[in-house]
Amino acid sequence: MSLTVHAAHSQSPEQALRDDLRSLGALLDFYRPWLLRLAAAEIDVPLRSKLSASDLVQKTHLRALESFPQFRGATDGEFRAWLVMIMKRQLADAIRYYQAAQMRDVYRERPLTGCDRLACEPADSASSAEIIERLIQAIEQLPEGERMIVRARYLEQQSFAQIGQACNLSREQVRRRWLRAIEKLACALADVEV
Repeated sequence: MSLTVHAAHSQSPEQALRDDLRSLGALLDFYRPWLLRLAAAEIDVPLRSKLSASDLVQKTHLRALESFPQFRGATDGEFRAWLVMIMKRQLADAIRYYQAAQMRDVYRERPLTGCDRLACEPADSASSAEIIERLIQAIEQLPEGERMIVRARYLEQQSFAQIGQACNLSREQVRRRWLRAIEKLACALADVEV
């Protein structure tokens, strides 16, 4: 969706660079209604309950104030493009934050079924602790993508489809990466006696 600003305003980005922060604030206030419309169009429906267009614009303004000394443009078009870029980054950060929060949701946790081996067999707890330590080390050696899939699958009990949605991969791509990770873990633990 392309939005243009039709009204004239008294401040340009070049003037705001020469003047103080009040001038920059006035310039940002001028673009606020335009950014609100753009933000409302950019925020997906599921995210709207967590992030309003007004919140996104406020975050955009704060980031613009912080980073304005690095702005190298001089025209209104360059300034608007810069604001849109900041807003899109803020939106992407918010999406990542809320996806991670959803993955950590305690209501999605499942209790262990049966008896935990460490609690049930104290005589074997030393060897079990060693196996667990080796498994943790093996997981940490996996490439980041495979490590994330293993954690999501086993620690967060997510389906391949859920992991794929979070990683922007197909269910089949996630399943293949999971299989590769499991094969690597099996090789790393092949000499451990269970």
